[in-house]
Amino acid sequence: MTRSSGSSEDSHSFQGASFRDPGGALRFVGGIPLRFVRASHAADLRSFLDSPTVRTWSSRGAIVDSTELSEPDFEAYRQNQEFVEALGAETWGGIWRHDRVFFPSSAEEWSPGMLHRAGVLTLDLALDLLKDGRGLKDATPANVLFRGSQPVFVDLLSIEQRDPHDPLWLPYAQFFRTFVLPLLVTNATGLPLRTVFSIGREGVEPEVARDLVPMGKRLHGPGLWHVTVATLLSRSGSVAADGAPPKRSVPADQAQYVLRRMFKGLRKSLDAVGPSANPKSSWTGYVQDHHSPAYFDAKRQFVASAVSEMKPKTVLDIGCNTGELSIMAAANGARVVAIDNDYRVIERLFQRASRESLDVLPLVVDIASPTPSRGWMNRELPSFLDRAEGAFDQVLAMAVIHHLLATNGIRLPDIVDLLARLTRDTVALEFVPPGDPLFRRLARGRDSLYADLTRETFENACRRRFDILRSVPLPSGERVAYVLRKNAR
Repeated sequence: MTRSSGSSEDSHSFQGASFRDPGGALRFVGGIPLRFVRASHAADLRSFLDSPTVRTWSSRGAIVDSTELSEPDFEAYRQNQEFVEALGAETWGGIWRHDRVFFPSSAEEWSPGMLHRAGVLTLDLALDLLKDGRGLKDATPANVLFRGSQPVFVDLLSIEQRDPHDPLWLPYAQFFRTFVLPLLVTNATGLPLRTVFSIGREGVEPEVARDLVPMGKRLHGPGLWHVTVATLLSRSGSVAADGAPPKRSVPADQAQYVLRRMFKGLRKSLDAVGPSANPKSSWTGYVQDHHSPAYFDAKRQFVASAVSEMKPKTVLDIGCNTGELSIMAAANGARVVAIDNDYRVIERLFQRASRESLDVLPLVVDIASPTPSRGWMNRELPSFLDRAEGAFDQVLAMAVIHHLLATNGIRLPDIVDLLARLTRDTVALEFVPPGDPLFRRLARGRDSLYADLTRETFENACRRRFDILRSVPLPSGERVAYVLRKNAR
């Protein structure tokens, strides 16, 4: 495939961190992910995509489906200016279309169980690749996305031919920094992964983990190896004087044996810092502890009716807690992204969604302070709002607005504008009046700030961006549930 003439494009036009990849770059063209592969890597990618490992993993949905563009495809894409510009960036050896994974996310938005599952997927793939004479040249959470609650390996150019006589796995330290040590720090300190990964793009160095993990946990259990010994190893000078890893060559069967033992050891390390099977949070029993069964049943029936009537294909559940409403929406055939700022409730939802194979993607996101853009020039990971805008047919915002008002001090018109930005069609939400006991507790004596918030003023604020389709009083004081449809105003 030759470079087209008359157009140029710098590396910033490509998606995520793909500009760092020597094998190629990813670009979304008309919403479709296309991987532009350099001639030096194209033949190897074709061979890999025809391998037994890919066929097995594709049948399980564990690796992204990829199809090389045919000549008719190529000619059709030539009508797209984005494609022409990307094609003109340089000479390419081939272009592959990937199956798009709905709503990409990053490790800083995951619960510990999600990071653990992505690590298991990475090690399983590395082990299976040995049979094909291949290996992973990097091992990072950025290579994995989640399709609902199921991890999918997406960075095919991370896979390369390996020297059969080499017993070393170069991404060993990277895997430790980006999977094992973040989980250890989260378990030992209670810090969410978004805080842990804010330390640096390359994960957590052993020396940093040592300083974060309390002394008692450093001397006992997994912390003894993962922090203390790992720190010593990082200082042992395990690279050559020129900074390159030492070269080793052993018989091929011995190299395979060493690598298999190493992958199994990493799996033990990963499992040792894995998540609790039943994480506890002050919010995990919140609904049952603070509301009557009649209230919750009425709200559940209201949401079930809203979802079944509107038939959304995609749903965003804001403040999902343990995900009862998310699961209900998924049962009605919707793809659901469920967000909450408490990683423990997200962990519980992830574990349930995994067990029951639900199309629910749980993410640790605070809607009052959502994930910002990240990386070089803020272009490697778009912000949560940029990814969410225009992605959802329906937004569920039950028992959320009063938290944004009273806890975060957000103006009601701004909340309504945000909901209008997030939905393509409808919103199901709940009005909680200032006299509600929970609202008063959240307001902490600032009741006068909300003296003018009534059902009438609430509805007027909503009508700026929405039409009110239905309102239903709930059996809990003066709370009212609404279904709104986005208007053209």
